[in-house]
Amino acid sequence: MTLHKMIALLRKQNAVLAKSDKLSSEVGSLTLKDDVSELCEQEQILTKIIQHKQQVIHEQILSNKEFEAKANNELHGLKNQQQLLHSQMENLSQENSSLSDANERLKSIVQVRDEEVQVMQNKLSMCSSIIEEQNKPRITVMTPDESMPWIVTPNEIDISPQLLGTGSWGTVSLGTFRDSLLL
Repeated sequence: MTLHKMIALLRKQNAVLAKSDKLSSEVGSLTLKDDVSELCEQEQILTKIIQHKQQVIHEQILSNKEFEAKANNELHGLKNQQQLLHSQMENLSQENSSLSDANERLKSIVQVRDEEVQVMQNKLSMCSSIIEEQNKPRITVMTPDESMPWIVTPNEIDISPQLLGTGSWGTVSLGTFRDSLLL
């Protein structure tokens, strides 16, 4: 091979290489353009996803704030109820203490009254016995020669239901004294 042919070949080879480099760069450029285009589309998709997620998070934050506000209101209400119940419990405790004291005083008054009632019942029983003894029928018999009456107990006399007569001083019935017939 001659030098001129070799130089021509080298030039052709350089030209082919240059064309090859140019085609490679165009292909690379096309690949990069496709990659950039695809990346742009992915970026748009990711941007939309991020915006959607941000919107959801924002809504959740608002919802959580509303929930927190409601929970704080309920907590405040419950604390007020707790204070009210505590106050009522203290009042009831004081009232219970007062009622217990009054109950103890009433018990001691009832005990004193029961003792007084027992004493009065004993006195009533004694008075009833005395009245019963005084109400037992007694017969006073006057004899012509004595002006002193005799006192006879009721178990010594049996009075018959047969009425013999009545007068301004009383009634006269048939009876027996120590198994003896009397008029």
